[in-house]
Amino acid sequence: MGWYLIAPGNKFVPDSAGDAGMATEWFRLGSFGTEAQCDQARKMVEVNVAKKFEKQRMAHHKLTFQIGDGAECEDSASNPHLADLPIWKSK
Repeated sequence: MGWYLIAPGNKFVPDSAGDAGMATEWFRLGSFGTEAQCDQARKMVEVNVAKKFEKQRMAHHKLTFQIGDGAECEDSASNPHLADLPIWKSK
């Protein structure tokens, strides 16, 4: 038992308006013993994503997908299938 920090990948199924809708793939960013530990890691991921977006904005670049955008903590006891999600490995 524990908590998983999960995040959508960069593949989405368009909704009826043609906007990015549901993510078609999710990744595990980490495993934690408590919800508080997972939430602390999620907050750090959010800060890193915001910094990357800001760097792109400052350079006047088009904003690109950043892994960790939309990250959330999920209880492994309630969602045992999360153990089957691939682990994100940065390139």
